Amino acid sequence: PPTKAPTDKPTKLPTMQPTQLPTPLPPNAPTRIDCDAGKYYSPTGDAICVECDTGKYSPSTGATACTNCNAGKHSPKMGATACKDCGGGKYSPTGAGTCTDCDAGKYSPRTGATTCIDCDAGKYSSATGATR
Repeated sequence: PPTKAPTDKPTKLPTMQPTQLPTPLPPNAPTRIDCDAGKYYSPTGDAICVECDTGKYSPSTGATACTNCNAGKHSPKMGATACKDCGGGKYSPTGAGTCTDCDAGKYSPRTGATTCIDCDAGKYSSATGATR
């Protein structure tokens, strides 16, 4: 039978380094809490449910993190369970708490825009937040 050829790689030896153990929960504490929608479980510190920040949401119970709103959507309040489309004349990047008006010279004709469109050649809008 074939034998293994020697290698130049060193063998990993166990180390005597101390291992960082997680902070124990108090006696009779639940190991995990199913937080309501709009919140997530934070195991650090007091192991509590925390509301999602603006620009994030949690649609169901038991979340361990909140999700960023997609571009074109926003959640202006903490504890959101869903994100809302930006209205016409506005846009937003991913994770936005608010929508931003389109600059003068640009417009957004639809809801849920991720960017604004330059006005056509020969046309201009001096207003911000234009929809056409």
